[in-house]
Amino acid sequence: MKKNVSSSEISSSKAGKIIRAIMLCKGITITQLAKKLGITHSYLSLLIHDKKKNPYYRKKILEELNLPPSFWDNPSQIDFNSIVQNGQDTNVTSEKILQENQNEEL
Repeated sequence: MKKNVSSSEISSSKAGKIIRAIMLCKGITITQLAKKLGITHSYLSLLIHDKKKNPYYRKKILEELNLPPSFWDNPSQIDFNSIVQNGQDTNVTSEKILQENQNEEL
């Protein structure tokens, strides 16, 4: 039996897949980004996949990944190939997170 899928489920899935793909290309794990934001990786996953809609953290996710504020309304606007090919810089990378964690421990 085929499951009926609503358009909101499709779009939230697409947003989550785009964010996770960008994180993967930039070497950022969900745990690293969650720690950077001060939330659990489970909660971050819910935010990424549009299951939770906390405006503060949704904005922070976009800022950290250098995505436009309108991303959540239209994830299809992102040219993922352009991001990957151009090596578009972001505010956060796994190296920056590790360095910040080491500095905090000092």
